[in-house]
Amino acid sequence: MSQTSDDDYDEQRAIIAKKIFHAFIKYIQQMPSHSAIEAAQKLDALFPSNRTEEGEKEAIEYFLFETWDILIEMVRQIPHNFIGQDKLVEVVKALRDLPTDTVFELWSTEVKVWQDLPILAPALIEEFESFDLKTLPDSGGDTDRGQWHNLNAFMARLTKEGIEDLALYGLCVLRAALEDQPDSRAEVYHMQGPVLDCHVPVAAEWISRCGDIMFTSQEQYEDHEGKGGRLWPGEEGFSPERWQLWKQRFGEISNGEWGSERTRENAKAAEQKMVEIENEYESGSGSGSGSKSGSESKSGSESKSGSESKSGLVSGSKPGSKPGSESKPGSDSNSGSESE
Repeated sequence: MSQTSDDDYDEQRAIIAKKIFHAFIKYIQQMPSHSAIEAAQKLDALFPSNRTEEGEKEAIEYFLFETWDILIEMVRQIPHNFIGQDKLVEVVKALRDLPTDTVFELWSTEVKVWQDLPILAPALIEEFESFDLKTLPDSGGDTDRGQWHNLNAFMARLTKEGIEDLALYGLCVLRAALEDQPDSRAEVYHMQGPVLDCHVPVAAEWISRCGDIMFTSQEQYEDHEGKGGRLWPGEEGFSPERWQLWKQRFGEISNGEWGSERTRENAKAAEQKMVEIENEYESGSGSGSGSKSGSESKSGSESKSGSESKSGLVSGSKPGSKPGSESKPGSDSNSGSESE
């Protein structure tokens, strides 16, 4: 391919990336007559086999990675309690429900576009794992910690709606927030405030949105993905006993001396939510929506909240370089009103 052809190809991909961004942002910003279905249809029209321009087109995997990368970059910018996040979930649902019949092979597995939402779960998992939970409280700035919260809020929303099963990653957050309390004889015991301030509000977010799923789940994980922290030597997954430990720890934190007032308030709210969930199920009024821990979600990437969800995705495995990676669209996507 000549230099001119390369330049034309890169320019075309940059144009497509910009159109992907605008398909999402117009719905978030509540543009007149722009519904979630219309946003999904615009994204589908940009799919390589649906475009009519001449010349070489990007690989399907590249297009999907680019689409989800733009979505995730927007998610990181939209506060966890803003309605803009709910609107992005609506677009993803609308994409999944489009009556398309496009099928292609991804990582030796046949997947449907868009019904299986191929590559969405691996892209989210890769983003989740780009954060170091141990160093984030101290080395991560307010922006990083805020974006970490925003990302988790979106993953919890997808899990609650049964779009993707990402409950394992909520478990990882709860472990970091509640199970790794230092020994009271250690010096770091008296310096745990930043850790609690970083992780407890995010753990409370998962309980608020997916507590019923976690309460009813008996999912166990392989390869130590669901392992416990210092305070939990038990099963590597969800269990009633682990749930009780989490509830106890939220209570201790809410009444403790470590962490900010906001952290203690979040811990108290999470503890109360857990009690409410228990009471609902004891009385028979529980929704039951979490009885399968999201196992019916359609993801094409076989996101079983365990090792299978990462199959075929190795760090840095995205095909080709990202168009406009120096300045990805989405930097002004911090829009939408606060979600109730």
